[in-house]
Amino acid sequence: MKTNLSQEWVFPFVLFAFSAVGVSYVNIVFNANIRWLALLGLALALLIRGKLFSLFDNKLIIPVFPYLSWCFATVIWSEVPLLSFEKSFAVVFTAVTFIGGGMAWSRAVRSEHRLLYLLPVALLALLAGTGQTANSLNASSGDLVIYQGLTGNPNFLSVLATMMLPLGLYYGLETNRNRANYWIPIAGLIGIVASLVLLWITASRASMLCALAIGAAYAMSISAGRALIILTIAITITVGAGIAVPAAEEGVYERFVVKGETGDDIFASRRTNWAETYDAAVKGGAFGLGYGVSAGEKEFTVGLEAINYGREKGNSQLAIWEETGQIGLMLYSLIIFQILFLLPGRISTLHSRNDRIQATLVMGVTVGLIFQSIFEAWWSSPGSIEGACFWASLGVVWGIVDQDPYTARVRRPSSLASRLN
Repeated sequence: MKTNLSQEWVFPFVLFAFSAVGVSYVNIVFNANIRWLALLGLALALLIRGKLFSLFDNKLIIPVFPYLSWCFATVIWSEVPLLSFEKSFAVVFTAVTFIGGGMAWSRAVRSEHRLLYLLPVALLALLAGTGQTANSLNASSGDLVIYQGLTGNPNFLSVLATMMLPLGLYYGLETNRNRANYWIPIAGLIGIVASLVLLWITASRASMLCALAIGAAYAMSISAGRALIILTIAITITVGAGIAVPAAEEGVYERFVVKGETGDDIFASRRTNWAETYDAAVKGGAFGLGYGVSAGEKEFTVGLEAINYGREKGNSQLAIWEETGQIGLMLYSLIIFQILFLLPGRISTLHSRNDRIQATLVMGVTVGLIFQSIFEAWWSSPGSIEGACFWASLGVVWGIVDQDPYTARVRRPSSLASRLN
């Protein structure tokens, strides 16, 4: 399979455009409107090449299509119909295009290049993490000081940092042992260190959970002996640091357990949002209040940005219940079920160890973002960096596993997919 980056570069570029919205200076060019124009360009490029509706030629359609259809159906009874129409159209457009782009990417480029779709985001993380503004240091509750770099939100910077980790693990530990390319594993190791440092200084528990999922996925993809060695080293360093420098142990507790709050309540910073969202979710009942709708909020500004509307919901699962009801939550659960229980089986059938490692790492990204969504209600925000990375990664991993494990030939498109394209 020959490298075909010249045709596929637009896919990681669009992912970069979605990520750059929250980074100072870069977002002067890549603003909220540009990201949607970039996504439209990707959709047109895929449509011309007959790859836009790859979702319909894949078992992924079984859980995704009903869920997206239900989101759109909520427009009928939505408390704010126009808002639900805008956001449901956006989520369908985003999911279909990024999944199609991810599948096309993973099938067109060389196997060792598949994770490079995250490279623009990783480079953006380095820029955002090393750049400085007057508000780079943001004081949280108590005496805890957290870092946000060139972003306006430390959680945003931490998401960027997390996307560096799969690249670091793969290129730092798995590839290019040829001495002529020694700089590649060095760059990968630097990426791992940079990712972990940024996660520490941003103090984002949600993104740390995402990183742990990616690390666990990598551990599952390598041999048991090698995983044991890496785990032993990690435990030794952690325990040794706690013994040698007791302040380090206190720092972990302060930053990631109570996050600067007084007392021992680990969820103190989230409890109020969760309580409000739970009450709203109960009001959503079986059918929901409408995709994107916040209970009791009916005023919003029509446009390509859904800002200054509603409240911070703090949990995607409760937000899904509030907006699309118990039926929407059930359909969402089918997507999660396929990722957690069916996808690993497909990955295990891949003949190439290299393919298995990459597919597992990308699956780790999707699982990690699902875990992160427990603390961040990005699922109902189609233009978010998390949403873009989730649907793009879902497309990439299914593009890898939906090839014959022995011949690496892509399966023949179904007649339905052919007609749609």
